[in-house]
Amino acid sequence: MQGNLYATAAYTAAKQRDRHTVHTLIAEAEATGRRLGRDQSPGGTAFFGPSRVLLHQISISHLLGDAGTAIDHARQVNTVQLPTAERRARYWIDVARSFDQWNKPERCYRALLTAEEAAPQEVRRGAVKSMTASLIRHDRTLPGVRSFAHRVGALAWPLPFPPRCPYRRPTARSRGFTKARAARGTLPGRTKTAPRRGTAAVAASGPTVRGDLGPLCLHGDGVPSDAVGSPASAGFASMPPVSVLLPEFPGFWDHLPMADSRGMPALRTLVGEVVAGLGSLTHRELGPAFEQLGMPPVPEEAGSKRTRIEESFGQVPEAELPQVTRRVLQRGVLPVSPSTRHRIEDLLWARDAPPEIPKKARRELARALVLPELTQHRDRFMQLLDRLWITEGPEPSLGDLLNGMRQVMLGDLVERHVFRNPGDWSAEDLFDKLGAFEAGDARFARFLEGLVSAEVLLDEDLQRLTAGTINIHLRPAGVELRQTGDDSGYPLFTLVPTRLHGNRRPKNIIFATRTKPDIRFRSSVDNDIEIVASDPDDILVYDREIPTDGLRWRDLHAWWQDTRRFDSEVEARKDLYQRLLRSLPENSDGQRNLFLTYHEILAPSVDVPALLPEVWLHWDHKTVHQRGPEALLRSRMDFLLLLPHGQRVVLEVDGSQHYTRDRGLTPDSAKYAAMVAADRDLKLREYEVFRFGHDELKLIDDARTLLQHFLPDLFRRFRVNSG
Repeated sequence: MQGNLYATAAYTAAKQRDRHTVHTLIAEAEATGRRLGRDQSPGGTAFFGPSRVLLHQISISHLLGDAGTAIDHARQVNTVQLPTAERRARYWIDVARSFDQWNKPERCYRALLTAEEAAPQEVRRGAVKSMTASLIRHDRTLPGVRSFAHRVGALAWPLPFPPRCPYRRPTARSRGFTKARAARGTLPGRTKTAPRRGTAAVAASGPTVRGDLGPLCLHGDGVPSDAVGSPASAGFASMPPVSVLLPEFPGFWDHLPMADSRGMPALRTLVGEVVAGLGSLTHRELGPAFEQLGMPPVPEEAGSKRTRIEESFGQVPEAELPQVTRRVLQRGVLPVSPSTRHRIEDLLWARDAPPEIPKKARRELARALVLPELTQHRDRFMQLLDRLWITEGPEPSLGDLLNGMRQVMLGDLVERHVFRNPGDWSAEDLFDKLGAFEAGDARFARFLEGLVSAEVLLDEDLQRLTAGTINIHLRPAGVELRQTGDDSGYPLFTLVPTRLHGNRRPKNIIFATRTKPDIRFRSSVDNDIEIVASDPDDILVYDREIPTDGLRWRDLHAWWQDTRRFDSEVEARKDLYQRLLRSLPENSDGQRNLFLTYHEILAPSVDVPALLPEVWLHWDHKTVHQRGPEALLRSRMDFLLLLPHGQRVVLEVDGSQHYTRDRGLTPDSAKYAAMVAADRDLKLREYEVFRFGHDELKLIDDARTLLQHFLPDLFRRFRVNSG
């Protein structure tokens, strides 16, 4: 504790440019560190020891304008001995600040990348944004700096001083205090003798900040926040907590128990490390952040920020962890290093049970591809690589930075061997360097889909040619790139198992009716049909185009709201639900319970497949008796799901009437044979049929238990996208 006080006091003296006092106090801190002999945290107190003294000396030397001395101190720090990833990141940020002061942008940039790798949340601090904003001027010599600037939120960061914290208005007293200090010329970063790019300490709520623009801002552990040049509340990248609008409903997968939870402990560990970055926020900001990420609220009274974060994340159920993970990755609330993002994505995507793509097939299709055809549009191609592969190199050593060396990154190699010297690499060479042959099936599938997408190839003929070339080698392995939709007029390809049927898109869906509809063609040329009925609402006809990802509740809700002219989306949703419920047979508790529990389990999401009841498969104006042997059997389906890639799934609830007569007293082999024949007919028409016995669903609790296990397996098999 005493050593920390000496070091902190020396840092304060350095801010006041009092070199004599600095040397006296830091010498006392060094003596205390030597007596300890090693870094330690006695009795749970703040970490202190020789390494802690060196960290303070780096910051102090930077404040005094001695960048070379700061780097000399940095050489002596063994980063492995630093107790946390955050400490290591702050060390590298201090190194970057010193190189920045020394006017060595390349070494500064490499140090910042290393800090991001250690603890991504730390590089969202104000000083890092300010440095990064100035580094953008060197984007021609610093590959990836603009991408880094985007990750840390520096693209809109003004130079040379960061803006004030948006979460607290300055009081009249603080404004007067600030003006008085400005008049004396003692604002940090504004004095003539201060470092070239200092930052003002920004006020934040909570006990860790001494005052608005006061002389010293302390973290809870006693480390000056200016030691890393950061406002205590800058972790949210100047974005007010309420400014990020998340979807009203979470994804449907996250309300289902997972049939296979392997990999979840690893996913929780990785995401937990990223979520720990919320510690850069104030107590007041944590509540909105928890809400945005879908984490349970934990009040300020629960303890420290770290305690609140750990308790909130620990309360996230396993079923909701994937949704929290997606929000962490997609919403930009927290910075995530490329390697961490890569590992998290692999664990997340593996839940979708992607089709297996053997290494032999991967290598053979890579040999068949013509690389110059794929790389006609450089920026588009590089964006695909940056999205799916790690194009930045490993962490550099401080020696590399000091010697002016920059390790060659994968992006550099691609630039050199693919674009500047075309012909150096083949597609197989590129796949090998990317790690595509060893990558997970889900990542490799996304890569192939990207290669033949309109985002990379702006030629439809070339898209189809490339997809055909790839499919020659994929089909023996049971998978293929299949066109499943359109993207602004270009074909959209998705990697699917060949066992998945390639159905045409439905044109008219007649559903939710108990009686045979009276239909006539308004235009046989255009396939426009009209329901002739006293009340059009007795029979529903969905005639809109079915999206590539299948018919979801959001599509059905929008159709109902538009056609029934509801002003309120909520009212339209309730009305549609009741309308569908009324269409179910009153004498079939099983069908009713299936419909109710499907909605009960998946109701929080509008992105789940819509469950359509009482769907007409065949229609003939004549009765079965009139038509005779040519009659179409099985005119209606109990339930229909229109899933991604044109897949059609039928759910049937079989009561005893399906295979008996005399009200269930006598077995009827003819009825059973007719049911089996109808199933064969459906499967030949490329429907998948799943049958439930009525007794399985007769009780609502039994139906709930059954569907909680059945639905996840069903959606995985048919690759219903989990987001």
